[in-house]
Amino acid sequence: MSAREPDEARLLPWTGPEGRPCYVIGDGSGPVSRAADRIERIRLGMAGELVGHAGEMLADHRVTRGELHYLASRLVESLRDVGRIAEARLAAAQAAQGAAEPGEFAPAGGGPGGGGLGGGPPGGGAASVGPPWAVPPGIVAHGSGPRKSPPPVT
Repeated sequence: MSAREPDEARLLPWTGPEGRPCYVIGDGSGPVSRAADRIERIRLGMAGELVGHAGEMLADHRVTRGELHYLASRLVESLRDVGRIAEARLAAAQAAQGAAEPGEFAPAGGGPGGGGLGGGPPGGGAASVGPPWAVPPGIVAHGSGPRKSPPPVT
């Protein structure tokens, strides 16, 4: 990532308590920014590897339902990570260009003061839907609450 203005907030690639977004304020050269850059590179690399693995698994018609469920769960996690990185990079690009026109290039509910992924900072508003890659209500990742039964496989 590139250097930022000293007072610019950056969305970090991880969440805090209760899934709320985390931000760091600075010029992009501090230890938290460097850790975020490393984590972004790792997660993007892992996402690419996971997509390749998914293609191999889907080509193998002997894969079990449990294996496919596990794969789908990891793909959802990876997509959330990549979506958060995309949201952060879009916000940084917009800040570098100056404020965009309302609705232009703005992630739905994302960024500082918006809903973002996993909730949002105080004052973000309950009406915030979240970005288009957010998981719809009622669908949860493994271990994070009640689960809906998947549709039957035909």
